Amino acid sequence: MDIGFVGAGKVGTAFGQYLSQQGFNVIGYYDLKQDTAALSASLVSGKRYETAWELASHCDILFITTSDDAIETVCEAVSHHYSFQEGQWVGHMSGASTSEVLLSAQRQGAHTFSLHPIQAFADADDALAKLPLTVFSLEGEPDGLDGIRQIMNQCGNQYIELTAKQKPLYHAGACVISNYMVALVDYALQYYERIGIPSEQAQHFLWPLVTGTINNISKMGTVKALTGPIARGDKGTVQKHIDALSTLASNLLPMYEELGQWTVDLALRKGTINKEKGEEILNLLQKE
Repeated sequence: MDIGFVGAGKVGTAFGQYLSQQGFNVIGYYDLKQDTAALSASLVSGKRYETAWELASHCDILFITTSDDAIETVCEAVSHHYSFQEGQWVGHMSGASTSEVLLSAQRQGAHTFSLHPIQAFADADDALAKLPLTVFSLEGEPDGLDGIRQIMNQCGNQYIELTAKQKPLYHAGACVISNYMVALVDYALQYYERIGIPSEQAQHFLWPLVTGTINNISKMGTVKALTGPIARGDKGTVQKHIDALSTLASNLLPMYEELGQWTVDLALRKGTINKEKGEEILNLLQKE
């Protein structure tokens, strides 16, 4: 089974290395940046190809690991210059796009799929280190999924299967967990900036709290992991927060109120506050 990659970014490079380490034959890469493609190819003892369609003509499985917006265009270009063969597999690794962007390959008889690592990768080395424990999502037409299941099973990675309709909301949830968590930490650090504590210092002493919270969620789930004043029904503390934000950081208050309202619902589900107490706290959080 010969595998090639169009696009030699961090995900394509790392996943190609990972497959090579698992015993798959990764024959090479094509990328607009020839030096990048050559480097990625050298990591799998493969070849840098001059065109994407030349690479496709030598592959049983072609991964298009370009930017999301380019996937469909690249697939159409390959389909135009090289007719995909019956039984070839063509896939991409975008979280938001479905296999439907590969329709030009499917029309020529190729089996199409999308394979997305549910993970945040800082760079290719970081990605390669994380891949063995990464869970993937699979989506595609039935024959396309058969081939990619074989790869996942041989690699030993867990995976979930999605329909094309499910995938955008699935990806939105992953963005909230990953991207918005970064934004939330940055937002919280602004509280400390307002009282003269540099964000670098605050990040250092808050890190055990961040990791401890994530570990609790992992062990117990979100409901049982919830702690803090809202979970205790401590409306006095919530009022102190609101007063401080109103005085020192009024632009940060709306998000505090929005997050607090969601937390009230979570506390009600946990059962540590009753409906009456929840309404009292909501009244604080919903004042105009």
